[in-house]
Amino acid sequence: MLALALAALAFAPLGCRAPRPLAEAGTAREDPRKISPERHGPPDEAETGGGGAGGHGARAPAFEVVTCGAFAAPDECSVTGAGPNVVLEGTVLAPSVVYEGGGVRVDEYGVIRCAGCGCTETDATIVRCPNAVIAPGFVNPHDHIAYDALGPRPLGAERYDHRHDWRLGLRGHEALEYEGGAPDVARVAQELRMLLGGVTTIAGAAGHRGLVRNADMPGLGEGLPTAAADSETFPLDDQDGRLLASGCKYGSKHATADDVAAAGEFLAHLGEGVDADAENELACALTPEFELVAATTGVVHAVATDAELAAELGARSALVVWSPRSNLALYGNTAPVPLLLRSGVDVALGTDWLLTGSMNLERELACATSFSATYFDGALDAHTLFAMVTTAGARAVGAGEALGRLEAGALGDVLLLDRHDREPYEAAVHAEPPDFLLILRGGTPLYGRAALLAALGAGDCEPLAVCGAAQRVCTSDSGFDLAAIQAEADGTYPLFACDTPPDEPTCVPARPGEYDGVPTATDQDGDGIADGDDLCPRLFDPPRPLDRGMQADADGDGVGDACDPCPLDPANARARDLTGDRDGDGVPDGSDRCPDTSDPDQADSDGDGRGDACDFCTAENPGVVPCPLGIRALLEHADPEHPPRHALVEIDGAVVTALRPDTGKSRGFYVEDGTAASSELFVFTGSEPPGVELGDTVSLRGRYDEYAGSDELAGATLIARETPGAAQ
Repeated sequence: MLALALAALAFAPLGCRAPRPLAEAGTAREDPRKISPERHGPPDEAETGGGGAGGHGARAPAFEVVTCGAFAAPDECSVTGAGPNVVLEGTVLAPSVVYEGGGVRVDEYGVIRCAGCGCTETDATIVRCPNAVIAPGFVNPHDHIAYDALGPRPLGAERYDHRHDWRLGLRGHEALEYEGGAPDVARVAQELRMLLGGVTTIAGAAGHRGLVRNADMPGLGEGLPTAAADSETFPLDDQDGRLLASGCKYGSKHATADDVAAAGEFLAHLGEGVDADAENELACALTPEFELVAATTGVVHAVATDAELAAELGARSALVVWSPRSNLALYGNTAPVPLLLRSGVDVALGTDWLLTGSMNLERELACATSFSATYFDGALDAHTLFAMVTTAGARAVGAGEALGRLEAGALGDVLLLDRHDREPYEAAVHAEPPDFLLILRGGTPLYGRAALLAALGAGDCEPLAVCGAAQRVCTSDSGFDLAAIQAEADGTYPLFACDTPPDEPTCVPARPGEYDGVPTATDQDGDGIADGDDLCPRLFDPPRPLDRGMQADADGDGVGDACDPCPLDPANARARDLTGDRDGDGVPDGSDRCPDTSDPDQADSDGDGRGDACDFCTAENPGVVPCPLGIRALLEHADPEHPPRHALVEIDGAVVTALRPDTGKSRGFYVEDGTAASSELFVFTGSEPPGVELGDTVSLRGRYDEYAGSDELAGATLIARETPGAAQ
C-alpha cells in the first residue's frame, strides 16, 4: 500500500490584521468560532482572551466522548481468537473523539480498517484491555540521530544568542563539543530509546532499518508510502557561521521554493536563537527571494518569532517544530507557542538530540507539560500536547494522512497504554516507560508486555525488564541483538529511565544576569519583570536581544504579544483565537475534514473523510488508499481530477510503450492508457530495473510527482501485469 502525502491546499486565516507584506498571503476570515455543546473540554474564554490580565486566551481544542459499551470482567488484558486481523479493544483516542469501550482493527496489510465502535470481528486476534487507552504511534519530527552517540553536555551558566555561537564559539562564547558520524549500533540505540517512549516514526536526518520509521530517509520508511521529508539544517547555506541582522545575503547554495515543493515536508532550521540575527533568518525565508515557507514547511525551532512572523506563518499554513528542552538549555528561552497557536500555526514536538534535548518524546512531553503549567499559564492542555505528537507530528513529516490518527485508511501504528484511571489524553501524554503494553508498527508488534507479544506470535523477541515490567522488544530486523544495543547504550546513555534521566538538560528558562526562571509572589511567570510592570504577568516573555530591551508589544497597546489576543491591532477590532482551529471555520482541527481550508459545512460527497473543499479525488480513498485515475488526469493539469504533487494514485490497464533501462538511478518506463491526448507518463523506478517489457499491460500504484517540468509516477508498485502472448 502507498499513501497520499499532504499538499498545499489553501492559506490559513491571518488573524487580526495582515502581517508585513513579505509575500502574497491569504485573506482573513470573519466566521465566528463554533464549538458544539456536545463536545467536552475546558469552558471557552472570552473572545479577547485575558489580554492585559496576562491570560493566554487559548481555548483548548474540544473533544467528544462516545461510549461504545462496557467490558465484562476481568480487568486485565486478554487475548482471544485467531485470524489475520488484529483488534485492540479499550479506550480509543481519535483526534477529536474518545471512544470508551471502543476498538481498532488493523488488517493483515498493516492498515487500519476500523476505529471506534463496532470494530470487533470473528476472523481476528482480539486484544482486550479494559483499563488501557489506544493511541496512534507518536511521531518525532526532529532529532539528529547521527550525533546521538554522545550523552548530554552540561552547559553550566553558558547561554547562547544564536546557534552559530555554540557551533563555532563565536562572539566570546565557548563552543559546544559534539561530533556526528554515529556508528550504526548507536543509531539503532537512539531509535530504540524513541520506541520505548512510544515513537514509531522519526525524522532524524539519519537512521537505520528495523525499528522506527525514518520519514526523511528514502528506503528506511519501513513501508511508509509518503514522499520523504527533507530535513535541512542549513536551508540558507549559512553553515560557515554567517550572521546577518538585516539583509539576506546568505550563501549562494541556499534552498529554493523548488526544494520545498519537491519534499513531502520541508523541515528547515530557522530562527534558532534569541537575537536579531536569528529573527532575520526567518524573515528572509519568507521573502519572494527565498520562498521557503509554505503549507509543506515545518520551521524547526522558530525561537526568534515575533507577532508579525507568527501571522505570516499562520497565513501560509506552515508548521513549527518545538523542542523546548534543547532551546532552554542552549538559549534560556523557547518559541512563543501560545502566540503561534493563536495565530493559526500548527505546532509539533521534537527532541532535537541527546546533547541538549530529551532522550525520548515522553521526556519532551514532560518538559512541555511543566513549562506550560509554570510559564504559559496552562495554555497547553493534554489534548493539545497529544496533538503535537500525533496529528501535528505526522503532518510535520509529510504523512498526515497515513500516521498520527486512528482512522480507517491510516497505517496501523498503534500504542496500547495503561490508563491508570487517568483522563484518557492525560494517560497518553504522561505515559512512563512501563506503561506501554503494546506497540505496533504497521500492525507488527515491536515492543510491549511479554505475554501480549507471545500471544501475537512475536514471542521470539528478546526480554527487557523495564522499571519492573516484563517487556519484550523486537530488534532482529535491525541486524543487532539487544545485547549489542544495550552495550552501546551503557557507554552513552540509558535506553530508558524509571525516574528523571541522569544529567537531563534543564527545562527551566534562565539567562544569567537577566532572569532565573523562578516564579515568585511578585513575578508569577519568573521572567525577571515584576508583575506590576509586566505586559503579560502570567506568560513568560522577557525581553530578548531581538526585542531591543523591551517586552514585545508590536501594536503598542500596552498588552504584550505573548498574551495579546490581537497583537497586530491596538483596537483589538478583530480579536480571534485560532488555537486548535487553524482555518478559522469553527470546526476543531482534529475533526475538520479540511483543516487548512475553511469549509464550515464539512461536505464530504464520497464519504472518505476528506472534505470536498480539499479532495481532488471523486472516488472514496481514505488515508493510504490511492485515487484511481486515468493518465490524462496526471498529464493534463487543467483536468478537474489533476492530483496535487505527492498524491497517491492508481492506474489500471496501462500499456508499456518504452523502456529506460539505463544503469544508474534514472531507470523506468513509459505507459499510456488511451485517455491522454498526447504523450506518455514516465514511471520512475530509480536504481531498480524497469521490471516490465514492451507491450505489457500493467496496473500501478505510486505517487504523482513532477521532475524537471515533466509529470511522472514515483515510488511505484506493480500490482498487476499481463504480457502479450503469455499463457492464460
